[in-house]
Amino acid sequence: MTTRSAAPFAGIDWLKNAVGLIAKRPGTLMGAAAWMLLVAFAPTAITLPLQLQNPGSMTVLVISFGISLVASLLMAPMMGGYLKLIDSIERGEAAGASDVFGPFRQGTALRLIGFALLFMVVFFLAIAAVVVVFSGSIFQWYTASLANPAAHLAPPSGFWVVMAVVMVAALLSMGVTSLGYGQVAIGGRGALAALGDGAVGTIKNVLPLFVLFIASIVVGVCACIVMGVVVALLSVLSLFGSQSAWGLVVVIPLYIALMLVMYPIMFGVMYHFWRDVCGQDRPNAMAQTLA
Repeated sequence: MTTRSAAPFAGIDWLKNAVGLIAKRPGTLMGAAAWMLLVAFAPTAITLPLQLQNPGSMTVLVISFGISLVASLLMAPMMGGYLKLIDSIERGEAAGASDVFGPFRQGTALRLIGFALLFMVVFFLAIAAVVVVFSGSIFQWYTASLANPAAHLAPPSGFWVVMAVVMVAALLSMGVTSLGYGQVAIGGRGALAALGDGAVGTIKNVLPLFVLFIASIVVGVCACIVMGVVVALLSVLSLFGSQSAWGLVVVIPLYIALMLVMYPIMFGVMYHFWRDVCGQDRPNAMAQTLA
């Protein structure tokens, strides 16, 4: 499938369209985000009591890792489902919050899980290769630091080069996964083909992705300032109550509300990036009805 190059400042449009998307179907989008949050936090709810009861247990650590891995793989179809949900909203079709589970009902869940596994393998192999080439001793340094945290061991040569490469790889990986999940969930592509489309499309759009990254930082800083002011005001009000009540009644609901807003924006950016780079022109529901 052909991938396209977007305009240099298209990243700003993706962010603006993602913010505007919430106004179209806020209840549906936030309801779907609530389902995703529930699945995302389920592993912590299961493994945290085990870790508190058995501190330092290798068995519990392995079990926790296994549960987290299974949950992350289950999130892959839900990510595809969320993108398909946004596509339905944008095309004027009927959509509900439970559509995030659509891939499980429609038979595309295994392809999305396959894409997630394939991407994870490729990403970790690439990072391991970078570490070996630029700083082969980083593994020994990391192990020694864990064994003796008080030693404050200096990082090996090449450490900061590896960190810079990892940051760039993380930015590019967001582009690959955005296009890849969209290609599987909406475009009907296979896992390997979607990975190839994601890689090619990301390389073609490095500049708009960088602009998106800068714009996201600016928006994030502004949001943090606003949140800081809100938290400061609530902190003053909490002086009239207990600190435990402040944590439970104010901070936790505030955090959940923030996440319910951030999920639609994040997936909205992913969707509009995919649509500009890989999406095909299709008539919306109203145009099909008129036809």
